[in-house]
Amino acid sequence: MPSEDHAPPVQGEVIHICGKVSREILDNGSCNWSREYKKLPQALPDYFSMGNPIPASAFSSSLQPNQQQDENKELAALAKSIHADSTEEDLYRLTELTVKWVIGNPQPIKLKQVNYQRQQNKTGVSFKRHHRAAQKGNTWQAIGSLFDT
Repeated sequence: MPSEDHAPPVQGEVIHICGKVSREILDNGSCNWSREYKKLPQALPDYFSMGNPIPASAFSSSLQPNQQQDENKELAALAKSIHADSTEEDLYRLTELTVKWVIGNPQPIKLKQVNYQRQQNKTGVSFKRHHRAAQKGNTWQAIGSLFDT
């Protein structure tokens, strides 16, 4: 899925959001966390309300109706609570519940207007500058370009 385009169905977008937020927090140490990143998990409850709740049968028939309801409440609360210092466990649980929601909504739901922007990867831009400078033989410019933002 392209990193700068929004996924056409809501199901793809919720998976993309979980991955993007988890990658930023766990892999990048939240160094790029901004208002735009904060908007990503905040958008999830609205997306979840566009489809069916997590069905009890998504993974286990042993779930009681009140447990199913608890998972749906947990999913919405967890999405709202994600922040730059969220734990690995919270992010994994958010992803697990999101996947259950997607499984329970097999028919594509059209993604409409979003209220956030996706961040561009500045590292990729710096690497391109570094590579061009290195190809031209300008070692100091190549090294300096690695630290450009």
